[in-house]
Amino acid sequence: MKTVILARATTIVLSLLTLGLGLARAQITMNTCTNALSSGVFSRFSIIEVASYTQTNASGAFAAVTNAFDFEAVVDLATNLTGESATLTVPGKSAQPMFSFISGEFLFFGETNTAAELTSAYPDGGYAFDITYATSNKITTITVPSGGTLPNAPSLSNYAAAQAIDASADFTLSWVPFSDGGSKDYILVDVNTQSGGLVFQSDSFGCPSALDGTATSILIPANTLVSNQTYKAEIIFINVLYVNTNSTAKVALLSGAETVNETTISTGAGTATTSTLVLTNAAWLSGGAVRFDLATTPGQIYEVQFNEDLSNPSAWSTLLVTDAVSTLLPFTNTPPAGVNAGFYRAVQIQN
Repeated sequence: MKTVILARATTIVLSLLTLGLGLARAQITMNTCTNALSSGVFSRFSIIEVASYTQTNASGAFAAVTNAFDFEAVVDLATNLTGESATLTVPGKSAQPMFSFISGEFLFFGETNTAAELTSAYPDGGYAFDITYATSNKITTITVPSGGTLPNAPSLSNYAAAQAIDASADFTLSWVPFSDGGSKDYILVDVNTQSGGLVFQSDSFGCPSALDGTATSILIPANTLVSNQTYKAEIIFINVLYVNTNSTAKVALLSGAETVNETTISTGAGTATTSTLVLTNAAWLSGGAVRFDLATTPGQIYEVQFNEDLSNPSAWSTLLVTDAVSTLLPFTNTPPAGVNAGFYRAVQIQN
């Protein structure tokens, strides 16, 4: 029997969907609200600090793994603009190149072991994005205000009940309060199948029905989920530090600090799986390589696979087969030349 989880990689989707960045990904939603952050008319420049947690029991969420504290800078240009390259200048440091795997989108990513290391490496101050367009260069600066802190871990408060949901009835998913969360802050909730398909998501930042920092629950309507299935769920607390859509026409500037709880919810008896595979600490390296860590159980056999096109389910290729000797398997891969997007998944083969 195989247990499969899909993690998106090689494109910017890796960061926006797997690692969080709820502010920057406010345009990704199942709802129809359109605002400055979800309209392709605006270019979005985002600076986000992220802490990643996981939850496997009712005791609460805990730091997922080492390097669970991340810094992410994202540029998503308006649909009528084409950027050829981009750099980011962190306060007190020299300009660094930003990666681009999708036209008009650029990413800079860094990871640390602790919140203190994150604050030291990426301090408050002005972060300058230098975008090279077809005919010109333009520098856009976001000044991150002082006093911003990472929110508390968004632990599920009804974790046990969320492992035995009646799919035919409404279910209220609840979490601990967002400490110091207010009406200007934001909470994002999404539920995905084990293969990565989105089945439920709260509304986008800036929309009238979006969850602010005072919310402690959300209703998942009856028949949204399927009986006897286990789903991946994310609850994200976002301390919104700065949002500006007025200083420059058709430009949205954002900064924030967020914590992500990646956990599971189940209906009925759930799926017949023995564990949930998690890919963490994803990053792009120099030369275009992709790296991530796979949480493993010693003695079990794992495969790492790659597919350039999910519409072709027979195109998965095996990159690695190995016996786990520890609880963490580091993996690095350079996608084939000419491949600009793709997907990784991990497969556990039960002994």
